[in-house]
Amino acid sequence: MMRRNGGTVATPVDHFELFPFLDASDRKRLARTCSSIDRETNQARRNTYGFPADAVAIGANGGGDLLVLLPMSHDPTTLQCTVFWWDHETGKVAAVADDFDELRRM
Repeated sequence: MMRRNGGTVATPVDHFELFPFLDASDRKRLARTCSSIDRETNQARRNTYGFPADAVAIGANGGGDLLVLLPMSHDPTTLQCTVFWWDHETGKVAAVADDFDELRRM
């Protein structure tokens, strides 16, 4: 995920644009990564009804749904490898891949 730092992936549900990791090493990289994982996650937690408080948003489909990672139940400081789809209409999460590498890159 970090190698590409953004891009598009296909899931069984939809195509999702991945959020980049924030890169503040210079102004150009900072501008390219302003819509970063941490910014989008914080925005979803503050402003999106039904978004899981412990989820980390890694991508969006442009229609309100998000790709998310969730913490492990036995260790909430570590994220699971499973990638989930968060449905903005129902507030439910469903697994779309057991591992990020299973997602088809576009």
